Amino acid sequence: PSTPPAAPVQGEALAAGKRVRVLRGREAGKIGAVLELGETPVLIASGLRVRVARVMLEGGAAGGTEVPVANLE
Repeated sequence: PSTPPAAPVQGEALAAGKRVRVLRGREAGKIGAVLELGETPVLIASGLRVRVARVMLEGGAAGGTEVPVANLE
C-alpha cells in the first residue's frame, strides 16, 4: 500500500523543490512540487499579469503546469 504525500509546510519561502498545494483554479486541491519560479509576470487567461511557478502536480503532465504564485500555499 502506498502512503499519502506529506502535507506542504506553511510559513516557508516558496522555492524550487518545495511542496505546495494549489488553492484556486482548475487544479485546486492538488499537491505538487515547484520546478521553477518565474522571474517576470506573465499574462494569464483572466487578463492579469502575475508571477507564476511551474509546478509538477501529482499525476500531472510531464513538464509541469504554470500556476499563479498567489494560488499556492
